[in-house]
Amino acid sequence: MVAKDYYAILGLSDTATDKEIKAAFRKLAKRYHPDTNPGNQKTESKFKEISEAYEILGNAAKKSQYDQLRKGGPYNFQEGPWQQPGNGMHGASDFEFGNLGDLFSSMFGNEMPRGGSRRRTSHKGENQEIEVEIPFDKAVHGGSISLSLPRTSSCGACHGTGSEPGYSPERCPDCRGIGTVQFGQGGFAISRPCPRCRGKGHIITHPCHQCHGDGTIQTTRTLRIKIPEGTDTGTRIRIKGEGHPGMGSMPPGDLYVIFQVQQDSIFQRKGKDIFVDAAINAFQAMTGTEIEVPTLKGKVRMKIPPGTQPGAQLRLKGQGLPSLKGLEKGDQFVRIKVIIPRNLTESQKRLVKEIEESLNHE
Repeated sequence: MVAKDYYAILGLSDTATDKEIKAAFRKLAKRYHPDTNPGNQKTESKFKEISEAYEILGNAAKKSQYDQLRKGGPYNFQEGPWQQPGNGMHGASDFEFGNLGDLFSSMFGNEMPRGGSRRRTSHKGENQEIEVEIPFDKAVHGGSISLSLPRTSSCGACHGTGSEPGYSPERCPDCRGIGTVQFGQGGFAISRPCPRCRGKGHIITHPCHQCHGDGTIQTTRTLRIKIPEGTDTGTRIRIKGEGHPGMGSMPPGDLYVIFQVQQDSIFQRKGKDIFVDAAINAFQAMTGTEIEVPTLKGKVRMKIPPGTQPGAQLRLKGQGLPSLKGLEKGDQFVRIKVIIPRNLTESQKRLVKEIEESLNHE
């Protein structure tokens, strides 16, 4: 039996037609392509796997040999005769997706994923994501903070080429600038990254004295981040072009900042609404009163109606937080705690008793 079931990888049965194989690959390639899932190692591995499957099943000669092996031929697909010492051929498990440019062009046309090109010596920089803790008042009222972040920047001495000034990178003589080399036998053609240039397509003969041929240097950058009014924990903003640098002439990725809001000692927050606690005594709860309560904009006077019960929530309309989507503000709710007096004097106890008796006769 063969080591891999390429039909299962594409979600097909072994009776699938050429049209069904092509359609399945097209669907999966769009879903798992690295440019659709930047920085995701799992989808990148899956993309290579389905590309490997189509490299075999999408070619009539390779598919025929593969089907014969699946029927119980004497050789394992990973350990077949093409792996005999000295023949220069590797098994399917060593497959590296590096040369499906023509395939993608014919299948996707103008929709061809960028990663389907023959060379990938340049691509947009990866996005960067960080979490930042901010004070409660800045989240409520908005503001800004400064962040110092490590950054990989293009080397100023060689302008990102990696070569000492006065020299230029040279085309790799082994892969002739393609970045991949191929091994083939018996109708199979397997592409692998060029071991000499490591898939770049060029080699540095005179490395830059400052970056030692990398083309980049490590620096620190300071950014001023604007905090929108009404920011909540989990709010995510994008800062364009402040992510990891791109390769070659491609632009950098973006920076995503995720805010974590510190708790406040007075206010509790639930979405746009604000909650505070206020304490009154039992007689104020019975007869009503007016108290001073804190709000996000300062203290205000608030009426407590007669007969207010412990745990009641009184609303201050529009005293909550603004919405990031521009909707109306939330409200503030004042949670009433009724304090029962202790250590009453004898005369106070008599008065309370009189009130109790009069209530019982009503």
